[in-house]
Amino acid sequence: MTAFAGTGNLAGWQWMFLIEGAPTLVLGIAAYFLLVDGPSNAKWLNEAEKRMLAAETTAPVDRRHQSFLNVLRDPKVYVLASAYLCIIAPIYALSFWLPTIIKSTGVTSTQALGWYAAIPYVAAAFAIFFGGRSSDKRRERRHHVAVPALISCLCFIGFYFADSNFAVTLACMAVATGMMWMANIVFWAVPAEYIKGDAQAGAIALINTIGLSGGFFGPSIIGWSKSMTGSVYPGFLLMAAMLLACAVIFLLLRLRPRTDATLLKESTIAAGMYRAK
Repeated sequence: MTAFAGTGNLAGWQWMFLIEGAPTLVLGIAAYFLLVDGPSNAKWLNEAEKRMLAAETTAPVDRRHQSFLNVLRDPKVYVLASAYLCIIAPIYALSFWLPTIIKSTGVTSTQALGWYAAIPYVAAAFAIFFGGRSSDKRRERRHHVAVPALISCLCFIGFYFADSNFAVTLACMAVATGMMWMANIVFWAVPAEYIKGDAQAGAIALINTIGLSGGFFGPSIIGWSKSMTGSVYPGFLLMAAMLLACAVIFLLLRLRPRTDATLLKESTIAAGMYRAK
């Protein structure tokens, strides 16, 4: 923002928005021409891979989620949405308030502030890659969400005790950001594996809508904390509590998608028990 300020009669923040938006525009155009409508049209898949994907998309699914009304009646969908909200609120809170937090440690240069604020997102890039890879390799989701959420909680508590120490504060923010984004990216494998019916897209949209309300509440809570107490610490301690709640939810939650075969087995058992009576 400092280097481009005044160029072309635009403010530095305007140049930042233009430069950040340009790659998204290019990606949107590229996606239109490069993305295909289905596995059968993907040139990078061989015939065996196409058949495998086609078989997966036509496999028996859980009839509980065949309609969006069924999704609305499933309490576990709301549990997942609540857990997601507990991830999103701290992510947005830290994203909005990170420059202010770094500045409070004594950093005055706008350029230096920008570089320091980028460090947590470098950590997030590594956490997303290696966390997602570990989760897929081990075929495990719960602990790959709960443990990062718990670590992020501890980092926010560490930020409270850092007392504006620059190195400790930045380290806590970097680890917290990385772990929150790891939990966020692995989280979305859970609804996709649990909800298998025709209403899967609607269910995911519902979870996303409820969870993203945290994008409003997170930064707002920090703002209210700053206005009422003169400090952001109480607000971030509340964010730590939300991350702890997310970790507890995922450690206790048991999700098992049921296929038609499972439902048939269950109904057969139930019928046998009824006849036995």
